[in-house]
Amino acid sequence: MASFQKVEPLILALEGGDNKKNVGNDYGGETKYGISKRSFPNEDIANLTPSRALDLMFTNYWTFYHLSDISSQDIANQCFFLLVNMNPVHATLIIQAAINGVGRSIVTVKADGILGEATIQALNSLQPLWLGDRIRLEACRYYLSEVDRDESQKPNFVGWIRRALE
Repeated sequence: MASFQKVEPLILALEGGDNKKNVGNDYGGETKYGISKRSFPNEDIANLTPSRALDLMFTNYWTFYHLSDISSQDIANQCFFLLVNMNPVHATLIIQAAINGVGRSIVTVKADGILGEATIQALNSLQPLWLGDRIRLEACRYYLSEVDRDESQKPNFVGWIRRALE
């Protein structure tokens, strides 16, 4: 099963280290270590420590969404970073679209934006390599649709695509 301790080293590297940022009309606003003011309005983002950021991510994403129940560490990591970096309903719809794209004749899930037991079981029933690629594809499609919908997000597009492809 997947472990938060195995994703911890990737978090600060992918989330920009100690740099506080508010880039290109990003929906999250002020962000540091992947923690945004929009998602955590009561947090002092400017003085956020790496330890506090990891605690928030563990409690509000990894534990809340039962990511330890995912058998592939790589798939759990992908799900985790999607959940952190966008509205969790949108992230879950991306994950569910990937499941339905890969699992067509094997398994499908209702695309309801809920990362529940059925979605996790489906994640565990599919080949991680294929599923991981499909999650990347669906994330890229989502980011493209966001820029098509709201041109003010163009400055974020390249970073979003790079993140999706990691």
